[in-house]
Amino acid sequence: NSEEFCGWLDKAFSRKTQMVRVKERPVPLAHFVYSHNHWLAMEDIPLGMRKRFDQKLLKMPLPQRFIAQQIPEAERLKLTPMILYSGRRLGCENLAFEITKTIEPLPKERRERLAELSKKTRYLEIGMDLMPPRLKKMMLTYGVAYHHSGLSPNTSIVIESLLKDGELDYCVATMGLSLGIK
Repeated sequence: NSEEFCGWLDKAFSRKTQMVRVKERPVPLAHFVYSHNHWLAMEDIPLGMRKRFDQKLLKMPLPQRFIAQQIPEAERLKLTPMILYSGRRLGCENLAFEITKTIEPLPKERRERLAELSKKTRYLEIGMDLMPPRLKKMMLTYGVAYHHSGLSPNTSIVIESLLKDGELDYCVATMGLSLGIK
């Protein structure tokens, strides 16, 4: 639980940890499943039908190229902004790059808006300066980012801010994003 985790951090790093709790998510989550060539809202799938999903597919990772190829349909259905979770840092980076191969670049106005928003404070500007070049290009050209613990704190804040504001269409992240752990 979160209290125990904070206590562990206090002891491990010999400094006080402050836990921040919110009652409402700044970005509401919706769970979707891609099955039989369609995106399905999890809450619309009867419990009995969920058991019929191919259990082998649920246990094995899908090829990143296959996942990326489903993104244009998600875009058509207006399922963005979308967070896709990956188990590893490299998986985040690779899937984000694969997604950029399946979508069109953002319109010029949106690209310019993203560039301006990412510089709205000096803190965010530093995050952009520290951002890996490939990530910066994906983000400013396609509205696609990745997020994992290997990024600088400032870069993570840029991505989190743009994601919360609905400015990014896709973010591929490790579970640390959903847990708020950095």
